[in-house]
Amino acid sequence: MPHSENADPIIQLGQLSAYIAHEVNQPLGAIVTHGEACLRWLNRETPAYEEAAASVQNIIGLGLRASEIVRSICSLATPSALQATRLELNDLVHDVMPLVRHDVSNHSVSLRLRLARGLPPLLGDRVQLQQVFINLILNGIQAMADIDDRPRELLIESCMETGGFLIVSVRDTGTGIAPEHAYRLFDAFFTTKRGGKGIGLAMCRSIIEAHGGIILAFNNAGHGATFQCRLPVIEATATAE
Repeated sequence: MPHSENADPIIQLGQLSAYIAHEVNQPLGAIVTHGEACLRWLNRETPAYEEAAASVQNIIGLGLRASEIVRSICSLATPSALQATRLELNDLVHDVMPLVRHDVSNHSVSLRLRLARGLPPLLGDRVQLQQVFINLILNGIQAMADIDDRPRELLIESCMETGGFLIVSVRDTGTGIAPEHAYRLFDAFFTTKRGGKGIGLAMCRSIIEAHGGIILAFNNAGHGATFQCRLPVIEATATAE
C-alpha cells in the first residue's frame, strides 16, 4: 500500500480499511469452514471427538494467524517496524500450502511445487511474505475459475538468479493478462474481478519492494500468466536442482 505524506487522510483510511478487510477475510472464512466441520463431527450419532478437536485446533491456529496479519498490516504503515528475520524461501512456500488447500480443492486445481534445493536464506517478515504468496496463489486460482477446456494447473517454482536474487514464481493456466491491463495490475483499487477490491496485488508490490525486491507479471507462452517475486539473499551462493 503506497505511502504518501500528501495523501488525503480520509482516502488513506479507506485504503487501510479495504486492505484489512481483504487480508483478514481469508483466515476468517477458513475459521467458519472449520467451525462448521466441527459441528458436523459433534452432531453425528456417534460424535467424532478427535476430528472435532482437530477442527478446533485449526480454528485456534487461524485465529492466531489473523492476529499476526493485523500486526503485519500495522508494520506496513511504519516500515521501520518490519519484523525481519532470517528465512528460508522454500519453508515460506510450504507454510502457506495448508492455508490454500481448501481453495485448491474447491476449484479443482492441480497444484505442483518445483522448489530448488540449497537456496540461501533471505531477510524478511515471515507473515508479510506469506501473505504475498497466498495472494498470488489465490489470484492464480481465480484466474482459472472459468476455464473448462484445459486442466487448471498451478505451478509454484523457486530458484536462484545469478544476480543474487531468489525467485519464486506462481504460474497458472488461466486467461492471461489483457495487454490494456498489464501496466495497471499493481495499482491500488484497480481490478478486473467481479466484486474485487483491487488491493491484493498492490499489497504484494508494497511488501516485496519493502523487502528490497521486485514483483513482475507476464503472460506465458501457452496459456495463463506468471507472477514472479525477486528477493535479495543474505548469502550469494546456492546449489539448485
